[in-house]
Amino acid sequence: MGAIAVMAGVALVPAPSFAASLLEFALDVNSITIQATDAVGNATPFGGETHNGKLVFSKDGDSTIAVGINGVSQAASFNASFLSLNGEVSFLNGVSLGGTMNVKVKNPDTTVDTYSFNISVGDPLTRPVGAIAFSLTGYQFYAETANGLFNDANYGGVNVAPWFAGQVPSGLNGAFFQLKYVPNAQGFSNQSDVDILTTTAVPLPASAMAGLGLIGLLALARHRRAVALA
Repeated sequence: MGAIAVMAGVALVPAPSFAASLLEFALDVNSITIQATDAVGNATPFGGETHNGKLVFSKDGDSTIAVGINGVSQAASFNASFLSLNGEVSFLNGVSLGGTMNVKVKNPDTTVDTYSFNISVGDPLTRPVGAIAFSLTGYQFYAETANGLFNDANYGGVNVAPWFAGQVPSGLNGAFFQLKYVPNAQGFSNQSDVDILTTTAVPLPASAMAGLGLIGLLALARHRRAVALA
C-alpha cells in the first residue's frame, strides 16, 4: 500500500524535460591600458562618473592574462602568449551606450585563438566611496555581455568545447568588470584590470539525472511517511 502510494505520487509529479550544469569561463586580464576619448576617438581627459565619449582598452608590454573554469585556474593547460586586447565602450553622461571587445592569444604553433563579445547598454561608471577604496580599485564599470564567440573549441590550450558548442546560434552571455582605472590628467592609465566571464549550460549525464530522480523519490517517500505518522 505504502509503495503503491509513493509510486502514484511520483506519477503526479512531472519529470523535468531538461537538467543542466552551468559552466563558467573566466579571463583575468591585468595591467592593461585604458584611454579616455571624446565621442569620435580623440584622446581627452576623463570626465569621471559623467564621462561623455569612450574608454578604449588595449594591452601593453607588461599586460598579463590568466584563464579559469568554475573558479579553478587553468594554468596547467594554458600555454599561449597574450597577443592582444582591443575594445571600447561609449558613454553618455557616464552611462554605457554599448561596446565591443576581443581578446586574442597566440599558440605555440602560431595559430591565434580569439574570444569576442559585445558590452551591454545602460550600465554606469562608478567610483567607490573613500580615498583608500578609490586608491585600491579606481573607477569601476560592470556590465553584462552578449554575442560572445570563440573562434574554435580550444583557447590557448584550454578546452572550451562546451562554450564553442553553446554559442550557437546567438552567442554566449556573460559579464565584464573593469577596475583599477585611475587615470592621469590626460585620461590614461596603464595599470588597469578587467575580468571577463561567460557561461554555458551543459546537460547533466544520465547518472546525474538518475540521481536527481532518486533524490526526488526519497523526498516524496519521506513526505508520505510523515503524513502517515501524523
